[in-house]
Amino acid sequence: LCAAPIAAAEPQAIQAQGTPAAKKKIALVQFDVANTQHVDDISNIYDGLPLALASRLEASGEFLPVYAGRSIPAEAGAPQREAVMQIAGEAGAQFLISGMVVNAGTSREKGYLGTSIGGYAKRHIEVELAVYDGLTGARLLLRRLDEQAQGDVRVGNDKPFGSSIFFETELGQATNRLLDVAVKDIRAALENAPF
Repeated sequence: LCAAPIAAAEPQAIQAQGTPAAKKKIALVQFDVANTQHVDDISNIYDGLPLALASRLEASGEFLPVYAGRSIPAEAGAPQREAVMQIAGEAGAQFLISGMVVNAGTSREKGYLGTSIGGYAKRHIEVELAVYDGLTGARLLLRRLDEQAQGDVRVGNDKPFGSSIFFETELGQATNRLLDVAVKDIRAALENAPF
């Protein structure tokens, strides 16, 4: 008779001591690239971008990300839903994140009468990000994120995507800002999602 009240009190005592809250498990897949010529100077953006996003999500303390290393069909429909459910199920994840680099192209500033101005250029990093429910395959969030780099915007294959030397480049700094926005949007979208 005395053991029941003590056992009932234990969970409350454990929570009061500040145990970490449960974390949502997220599977991430390869990000596709709409125009591969836009990324010919970037080493491994296909895996690097979702891995960098996974690292940021883990650092938030709210998620347990796992990189699946596969891709899902880009077109919405039954094959995409089935792929989402299969990959999330295999990873034991509640959610799945996919993405596409829509634009990573470079443009030169034009001067008087259309002449090019020195080495000054602009480059966008535009990514379409999608978050899916792993159980149903339903899309929970679709967001297009866009950041711009200016100046010396070429990267070089000697600076692997996600490395510290990559993030020192102009495009790396723009990507850094984009990843911060992506994490903020994902946190907001999944904040009230039940486990």
